[in-house]
Amino acid sequence: MSTLFVYSYFCPSTSKRHGGVQQIVGPLLEGLQSTKGWQVRVCHTEDCDGCERHEVLPSARGRRHEDHVSFTNLEASSRIIHSMADSADVVLSIDRFIPSVVGAPKVLMSNTLSYYDEATAILAGGWSQVIAPTRFFARRIQQVAQGIRVSVVHYGLPPTLTARISNLPPPTWESDEQIIRLPHRPDSRKGHLAAIEGLARAGSIANNMKLEISWLKEPRYSAYRKELEDRAAYLGVASRVDFTDWLDGDDRWNALTRSCGVLQLGTFEESFGLSVVESLLAGRPAFTRTQPAIREVVGDSPLLREIRDPFEWYSHFKSLSGELSRGSNGSSRRSVTELLSYESMVEGYDRVLRAVLGA
Repeated sequence: MSTLFVYSYFCPSTSKRHGGVQQIVGPLLEGLQSTKGWQVRVCHTEDCDGCERHEVLPSARGRRHEDHVSFTNLEASSRIIHSMADSADVVLSIDRFIPSVVGAPKVLMSNTLSYYDEATAILAGGWSQVIAPTRFFARRIQQVAQGIRVSVVHYGLPPTLTARISNLPPPTWESDEQIIRLPHRPDSRKGHLAAIEGLARAGSIANNMKLEISWLKEPRYSAYRKELEDRAAYLGVASRVDFTDWLDGDDRWNALTRSCGVLQLGTFEESFGLSVVESLLAGRPAFTRTQPAIREVVGDSPLLREIRDPFEWYSHFKSLSGELSRGSNGSSRRSVTELLSYESMVEGYDRVLRAVLGA
């Protein structure tokens, strides 16, 4: 049995998962552990529920300023990481560069280049292999770090979750209230303002539409939320813009069930787009700007509408919902098992890690 040391910026076993990759890593590690070929040990900086083989690192960031560093904590973290990595056969890092020189081969699970820490991990180099979730994103990585070795392994979800997606009822297009979701991080590049502006421009034809925006209650997002709330109030649509807590478990699936579609109207370039893909597989249309990675995953699905003018999303929604209510796209779902194959993801990571180990 080989030892896999995983360095993560969140606890993979937490029940609170704020983003696509955080839904993926826990099940992936459980799958690798269950192959009986890997002993998985994890260290991370978030609080932990006492998970076996998890080591919680002291945060090196200062409490009051994100750019301040505690030398004592930094030294302690480096010592723990070095000790755990030195006793491992392979190191897998989740979107972060390893802040210590280690002898074991290092693999990076790269999920985005849209944030500073993730981009720094790629530029830091020294990776035996980088794993990307789509071919499109793999090409992006190679453009940034020429000559880097990149493998592509699509995301997958455990069978219990894919079964739940595939068994969700279709939307009720004739309902008095049509809920359009923005289930993304509070990132201004995701298109929240365009969604609110479009709702206002729609006028009376969108009177039964309501936007549901998922939100993380963190101080760094408070100014952006106020900007969105002020804009909705100024445009007279505040009563039709709801901010919800970040949803997990049954609440998350209930929100997807009651929704009629999803918006991602900004300039953010997805590397996979899990929340959008889930909505499409549940028979809910998605309206986005150009998203090559999502298109790679869902193919020619007519439920994905990439639109030029983000402010006109409501007219596209009205048109497509009319088609769907008449049943003209009734067979537009692709196999959830095919697209989000958990077994294929575990096998793919196992194959890459074994290749690195044997190199």
